[in-house]
Amino acid sequence: MKPFSYAAPSSYPEASALLREHPLALPKAGGTDLMDLLKEGVVSPPQIVALGRIERLEGNPNALFANMTLAALSDPGLAERFPALAEAASEAATPQVRNQGTVGGNLAQAPRCAYLRTRHACLRLGDSECAAAAPEAFTRFHGVFPAGGCRSGHSSSLAPALIVLGAQVVIQGPKGERSVAVEDLYRAPEAGALGDTILGYDELITRVDLEPTPLARQSTYLEVRERQSFDFALVNLAAAATFTGEGEERVVQEVRLAAGGIATSPRRLKRAEAALRGKPLTEETLRAAGEAACAGAQPTAHNGHKLILLQRLIARALRHLAAGGKQK
Repeated sequence: MKPFSYAAPSSYPEASALLREHPLALPKAGGTDLMDLLKEGVVSPPQIVALGRIERLEGNPNALFANMTLAALSDPGLAERFPALAEAASEAATPQVRNQGTVGGNLAQAPRCAYLRTRHACLRLGDSECAAAAPEAFTRFHGVFPAGGCRSGHSSSLAPALIVLGAQVVIQGPKGERSVAVEDLYRAPEAGALGDTILGYDELITRVDLEPTPLARQSTYLEVRERQSFDFALVNLAAAATFTGEGEERVVQEVRLAAGGIATSPRRLKRAEAALRGKPLTEETLRAAGEAACAGAQPTAHNGHKLILLQRLIARALRHLAAGGKQK
């Protein structure tokens, strides 16, 4: 690990100014991922700008501050208004990581591609090719919707949940604050750029704003991973839906779906939503939605199972919501 200087500003504008002054500097929130990137030699910043001293302004029960820990999202009030969010936070990593990792860090984390992390050929690191795209590459944990020549699978647990909840992320930059939908926070991979977000090098996530709507209260989060103890999801899915009718006559009224682990950024499943909206919740409808969600996928020899998992998670989530959250 190379030497670096350490700054601890007391406000986001001050932190943004420091990042602007030192373009190669990196911010540190909980630091659970940054330490790995430093030790693995993926990044070597001349300065780290620590955000831990920045005070949270309380008062808005529907705002998530960027330096809140994932463990803090287990608040019963949040869980009642935004079930998908609380469920996503509870599934992230381990209790130790949830007590340290933050909302902002979870949303803006670097890709978990094993080839990037072990410093093999990577377009994101400025190389001319992608090791994961080689015929002999092991891609069990990679995405099935590649973009920009990259095959990584996005690992954030919070992002799919916040997308279906219609959340807005507030960003601090040198010119002040701006707000964008969480769905629009992400972009396609770019050569030489490690991250997946639209954040400039001198911009920081400060908070996430939520609105407690009937659709938000009818939401859920599911994931499948190889090890229950500690692993990133092979596929995760957030869903929110409202229905009309009762029992076998239930019809999907409104629905939002978003998945992680299958593409380079969280993927809104709009084709699947269209296949569900206004339709009775039958096996045929669920099968059509699953097929629509997988349209255009480009799986490798090692990760076609992700498409099966995605289809099953969609069906499981919709049945759960139709049953009033009584079964999973």
